[in-house]
Amino acid sequence: SWPAYFSIVKIERVGKHGKVFLTVPSLSSTAEEKFIKKGEFSGDDSLLDLDPEDTVFYVGGVPSNFKLPNSLNLPGFVGCLELATLNNDVISLYNF
Repeated sequence: SWPAYFSIVKIERVGKHGKVFLTVPSLSSTAEEKFIKKGEFSGDDSLLDLDPEDTVFYVGGVPSNFKLPNSLNLPGFVGCLELATLNNDVISLYNF
């Protein structure tokens, strides 16, 4: 199971292989603990090709009327996001 608190989340996808990394402050020392979940995507496609006219990418949570699958039905995000990157490029999360 995933920890309730984390300081860094990193998501990687190369072809059909995906990984989620969480860095968590240790409760017993000044060290950090790392949690890794790996998976492989099914089907023949190996690229993530999202149509910008038909895709919404939520950061931190989804609207209350949005129905998530049970595997993603987790508590909402509480905190702040300092910096984000996509394909190693810094992206802005500001909503001006």
